[in-house]
Amino acid sequence: MDALLLKFQASPLPHFFIVATFTSLTQSYASYVAPYLKGIMGTMTTNMKAIKKDNLKYAYASAFSGSAEAILEIMANEESDSATKENYHSEVDFAHDVMFSQWLSSRYNVTVLLISYYFFSRNNFDEIMLNNAFVFRDSKVRNGTLEALGKMSRLLSRERLLRNASPILTALIGIFKRTSEPFYVTSCVFQTVKAICEVDPNVMEGVVEQLLTALFTQVKVMLHFYSVEIPFIVLTFFLFI
Repeated sequence: MDALLLKFQASPLPHFFIVATFTSLTQSYASYVAPYLKGIMGTMTTNMKAIKKDNLKYAYASAFSGSAEAILEIMANEESDSATKENYHSEVDFAHDVMFSQWLSSRYNVTVLLISYYFFSRNNFDEIMLNNAFVFRDSKVRNGTLEALGKMSRLLSRERLLRNASPILTALIGIFKRTSEPFYVTSCVFQTVKAICEVDPNVMEGVVEQLLTALFTQVKVMLHFYSVEIPFIVLTFFLFI
């Protein structure tokens, strides 16, 4: 681990396989990497905005996903008072914000939105935003980012979770319309909703109807194409609601 830390620095950006090795360690040896998690996550948050290559974005998303799993596992098994999610709020909140606000959006589509705003009625701007703001350039990065966002949701601070609950869920509903593989976005929705309801279920009032409509559409499609093999996660979500 010490040799890995020497290569895992804020500058220059670490190599893809350095990050991938760290991810593998978090997934296999959570208790062993526990003392290093906060420091490494802090290093990743300092340079993740500088990442341009999709393969490194995917590696970082996987690393944060594995770190979140490791933290939750440590919290479940450790009796120490120091093993709390509050210790990781600053790193998780920052990473969640960058991945949600930057990595899920396309620069091209932001330009399309601005042009649409001037050339079309302002009354249609909300519809344009919903239909175009989340077109993805790389499905691997998209799926990895969605997976990380879902797993990090239970580690978010109360303030960020409640303040951004509606925008996050509204955006995820929009993603349903732009993906042919709904598993990752459905998983992200499920974990995000679960985290929100653990803190304050009343926050769901404004978006629950939209969510149920979007999920019901997915269930109908899955029933048609996959017959009995309906992904369990969608049905679990309905039961949870």
